Amino acid sequence: MKYFIYTFLVLGFLASCKKETPNFTISGKIQDNSFSTGLKNAEIKLYEIEIGTTKEKLILTSSTDNNGNYSLNFERNQVEKYILKINKNNYFEKTETIYFSALTTKEDNIKNYSVDAKAWVNLHFTNTDKDLSKSIEYGITSGKSDCDECCTPTKQTLTNTLEENIICINNGNSTYSVLIISETLKTYTITTTPFDTVTLEIPF
Repeated sequence: MKYFIYTFLVLGFLASCKKETPNFTISGKIQDNSFSTGLKNAEIKLYEIEIGTTKEKLILTSSTDNNGNYSLNFERNQVEKYILKINKNNYFEKTETIYFSALTTKEDNIKNYSVDAKAWVNLHFTNTDKDLSKSIEYGITSGKSDCDECCTPTKQTLTNTLEENIICINNGNSTYSVLIISETLKTYTITTTPFDTVTLEIPF
């Protein structure tokens, strides 16, 4: 009888401990901006950052379903924050910071995100007069500019050239515009194709 009571108390204690530290669940949908649909088969990795450090520790890897939905269930460790990374070939990586203090164990933590397919535009500058003394100033007025692969949006100058090709990356199915700064301002615009390169002809 005493053994039974002891076992019951131990099991009760363990059960209460488990209730005090339930798991977190983060779920939601990853939207494909370029095609206006859910992003299927995207890889999702979740890292935890311990308090007082910057080291990323991988704790979970998952993927989205055919509709772009995902769900992550993981232990509620005492950490400062989590880093969620979304990857798929030929898409821009999405990285989000989720603080421990912003999560709850009472219900799913809904986190919806969106990503864009990669696309490229070839800025093809052509010196129509074949005059090497001519120069051209231009600036990107519409297009992606917040990545390492992106072309700088600041004013640029081309000199001593008859022809120049400059490849710039952009979001798929999005506008890319270049403003030519000369005696009269002129804008050249094109829509980029996901996973492909389009050419924007710019004579000067």
